[in-house]
Amino acid sequence: MLTNVSFWRTAEGWLLARGRRQCVAAARMVTVINDKITLCATYFMCLNVEDGRSEMSLGNRIRMARHQRDWSQAELAAAVGTSQTCVHNWEADNTYPRPANLQALAGALGVPILFLEEGEGGISMGQTVDEVLAAAKIELARVLKTKPSKIKLSMRVES
Repeated sequence: MLTNVSFWRTAEGWLLARGRRQCVAAARMVTVINDKITLCATYFMCLNVEDGRSEMSLGNRIRMARHQRDWSQAELAAAVGTSQTCVHNWEADNTYPRPANLQALAGALGVPILFLEEGEGGISMGQTVDEVLAAAKIELARVLKTKPSKIKLSMRVES
């Protein structure tokens, strides 16, 4: 939707020469990086500058807060006392949590209940897109056993 982190074109031949294990690890890492950048971009694009309220859906706010904790849907479900399917449906905006579950979500995620309900009292994103990219270069270089200066990450914003 918003971003695409890609280093495959600039390093494709080099990666192929490295071996399957490193390529798989790098591919997983690129997916994680893409998710983090998309989350940052979504949050800032949905933030109303005038009053600081988030205009994103409840499901996106739940997902964002869960990612802040680096939890899987299963981990959040266990913390709230519900099923992973429930968490998936909440994040997909297929269903709305009952009041007791909403309160449990806020407690487990460490966010104000008003943030989940209305987008007020937002949360700190923790990292900017630039910080995510800088950390990603270092981690990719470690996985691929090369220097960070040899890694080129590019970002494209699509509307």
